[in-house]
Amino acid sequence: MEDRCQQWSIYEYKLLQGMHLCRESEFPDKVLIEMLAEGSDSERIAILQALRGRSQLSGSVLGEIAALLKDNTDQKVKDSTAQALGKQPSLPDTILQALVSRLEHTEGEVRDSSLSDFIIRSPSLSGERFRSGHSNERR
Repeated sequence: MEDRCQQWSIYEYKLLQGMHLCRESEFPDKVLIEMLAEGSDSERIAILQALRGRSQLSGSVLGEIAALLKDNTDQKVKDSTAQALGKQPSLPDTILQALVSRLEHTEGEVRDSSLSDFIIRSPSLSGERFRSGHSNERR
């Protein structure tokens, strides 16, 4: 079944330039992780855009998405990563630190757009945590 899910998603991407099946909660995490790790940047963007529609992602999928912030150099992938993570009700501190770090090291207009929008709208971040600049700082 997992192979078929991956094959269908790739077919869907080639046909529609988007992935919709992987937004379903029943879509196997193992396949998502593999596709994010091995797919092209355009496939990753399509997956990340689809995942924005999911209200909850597993820790393993969140970890793979967060790895894209560190490992990937494509700006569109990183923007899509921040948008997908921004829809999550809560995030581990390590992922929050990666997002804040990304914001601190991002050039002007990108910082002002996607990542700052994420920080402002994210249910995962309180204003105080963001203002402190350190997600692991406790008051």
